[in-house]
Amino acid sequence: MLTEYIKFYFEKDGDIWEKIVQNRDCIETLDIIRNAVMVDGYKLIKWEEWLSEEHD
Repeated sequence: MLTEYIKFYFEKDGDIWEKIVQNRDCIETLDIIRNAVMVDGYKLIKWEEWLSEEHD
């Protein structure tokens, strides 16, 4: 089974913050972006998406 992941890159005052999430829940993903940008003042500078096989 393939799992989709997203890696976000946020920037604030020269500080880069990276966050990796499984793209299962769109609400969780939007909350991460909203909290980083609207609450903590970071800027979303890029993101990467990829698929990976889950190993049981």
